Amino acid sequence: MRLVPGSALLAAALLLAAGSASAGTYRCLGGARVLADGRCSDGSIAIYEATPMTPERPVRRPPAGPDRRIPAPPVALSSLYGAWSTSVPGAVWQTPSAIPGWATLHISRGALAGLLVIYPDGRYVWNAYGGKRGVWRRSGDPEYPILIEDRAERRTWKVGPNLRQPGRIYIVEGNGYFHYEGRRAR
Repeated sequence: MRLVPGSALLAAALLLAAGSASAGTYRCLGGARVLADGRCSDGSIAIYEATPMTPERPVRRPPAGPDRRIPAPPVALSSLYGAWSTSVPGAVWQTPSAIPGWATLHISRGALAGLLVIYPDGRYVWNAYGGKRGVWRRSGDPEYPILIEDRAERRTWKVGPNLRQPGRIYIVEGNGYFHYEGRRAR
């Protein structure tokens, strides 16, 4: 790199300004030293190493003590009994386009999945995938108090209220991968 006349002064000023801000330092490899014009004594270019940034304020940590998560409010099991119109929620995703910088947005609608009826005596009927019937039991989990034993698909579904939308439920497969939504059937 060849410096233009007068640029050595500018380079030196920049080096001094950067050095005074203590944002980092310039160094040379192989034992060479940094000259006033920003070059290394062996003719190579000086390497700038920035100082790692730290937050100006200390990070606030919650005080040590008991778990501060808010537990789910207790749900009356009777609020989950009855008929629920179930559906698979829609999805939105994007894929890369053939045009650089563009993507295609895909929107799929949800689909009705059938009527789920939860009886107080521990039975259920779900008209999804040709119809299912079986037994449910208490889970002990306040968020999903009912476990539906699905023998047709060999799955266990957790049923719980949608806390953000009263009068609706979530039906989640045991591992959380599949889920349905339900609203009171009319």
